[in-house]
Amino acid sequence: MNRHSRQVLGIILTLLLFICLGIALRVGRKEFSIYVLAAVITLALLGLVVLISRKKNHRDPR
Repeated sequence: MNRHSRQVLGIILTLLLFICLGIALRVGRKEFSIYVLAAVITLALLGLVVLISRKKNHRDPR
């Protein structure tokens, strides 16, 4: 995965995170936990992408 596609993926995941949080704030208590969970999962994926990209940058310093 090149740098550009990682940036695009990061932007998409960040937008998804904000959308999940926005929906969570609008809906009632019952569905709230589902959207918070989705936001947490999205944040975890974003963190994973950042970690993977950092490891690859250390291995391949170009």
